[in-house]
Amino acid sequence: MEIMNIIQEWSYSVIYLGLAVFCYVQIPQKAGKLISLSFIIHFIGSLMWRIFTFAYDSFGLEIREVNYQVLGLLSFFLNIIGSAIFVYGIVALTQKSTLANQSDQSSKIGSTKTYLICLYLGLFILLVGSILLTAGYRYTNTGIAVLALGLVLLLTANILLLILLYRLWRFTIENSRLNGLEPSIDSPGKAVGFLFIPIFALYWVFKVFAQLPKDLNALAETKKTPIALPEKIGLFIAILTVGGVIPYLGIATSLITGFILMPVFVSQCINACDQIDNCIGTEEIGAVDYTTGIK
Repeated sequence: MEIMNIIQEWSYSVIYLGLAVFCYVQIPQKAGKLISLSFIIHFIGSLMWRIFTFAYDSFGLEIREVNYQVLGLLSFFLNIIGSAIFVYGIVALTQKSTLANQSDQSSKIGSTKTYLICLYLGLFILLVGSILLTAGYRYTNTGIAVLALGLVLLLTANILLLILLYRLWRFTIENSRLNGLEPSIDSPGKAVGFLFIPIFALYWVFKVFAQLPKDLNALAETKKTPIALPEKIGLFIAILTVGGVIPYLGIATSLITGFILMPVFVSQCINACDQIDNCIGTEEIGAVDYTTGIK
């Protein structure tokens, strides 16, 4: 029991530090450094209470209520600053993916803007709600209400993600068949729907996320479109999704997948579809609007 208490006490600090190192190594240029910095700030914030208690115990000082209030306020501002830097880093990363080599026309797959707003606003509100819950009894009801709002926004973001994923697979399947290629999945409904099958979904995530970049790259090569989607990111998403079932480790994998890799993956795939669509031309594909399904 003592070991489990130690693990619970230090798990978030270790997760934040691990995420900081992962993002600094794996995510290139400015965006990776910003995201890594945000996790370092959260790591420092998670250690503040332990350092504070240890320092006072070491010097035999009495801990007063005002000390807790000041430390709580400092921790709150650190979390706000860390979250703001994190969102800025993700925006910089997704902008690099979506704006490069994009035409002036709007995407036929759809925009990631609403999805990203719901995702990161929901994360921020969830963080504020958690802080309110730990601030004291008088903030409990407010904290619960704020947490509920954050969860609703995150749920909305995941619904929008599934819609974008459906449209991506629909584009890939229809255009692969039109160009004599065999898609890895034979229907967009199956691509999304099978993700909800218990246990089987642990296998299906590899089909949905690891195969989509491969199918789009094959389609781009057929049409001689100058794009090459990184295929490893989809594989990483699948592996980390499966790793999400592991206690404690699942917290880290969920954060990496949901708030870092998935937005980048979707943005890159939409950008690839737009370039392929422009290369194929509206006459050959029948000018399908994949946001509505109307030709």
